[in-house]
Amino acid sequence: MTTYELAITTVAVVNLVLNLSLFQANRHKASTERVERMRSDIDDHALRLARIDAHLQNSPSHDHLSEIYEQLNRTRDQVGRMAGELEQVNRNLQMLLNHQLKGPH
Repeated sequence: MTTYELAITTVAVVNLVLNLSLFQANRHKASTERVERMRSDIDDHALRLARIDAHLQNSPSHDHLSEIYEQLNRTRDQVGRMAGELEQVNRNLQMLLNHQLKGPH
C-alpha cells in the first residue's frame, strides 16, 4: 500500500469515527431532550390532576345532590297543593260573586 492510499484510508477511517461519534452525541442529545419534554408533560399533567382533585373536593357529593332532589320534590308537592288550594279559593270567590250579582232570592 502506498503512502497516498494509506493517507486516504486513514482520513476515511478518522472521518468515519468522527461521524459515528457525532451521530452518537446527537442521538444522545435528542434522547435527553425527549426525556426532558416527557418529564415536563408529566409535571403538567400532575398539576392539572391536582387542580381537578381540589375542584372535585369542593363539588357536591351524591348525598348532597340526593338531598337537593328530595327538597325539590317536597317543594313541587307544596306548590301543587297550593295551586289546588288557590283553585278552590277562586271557585269560592266566583260563587260569592255570582251570589252577590243575582241578589237575594
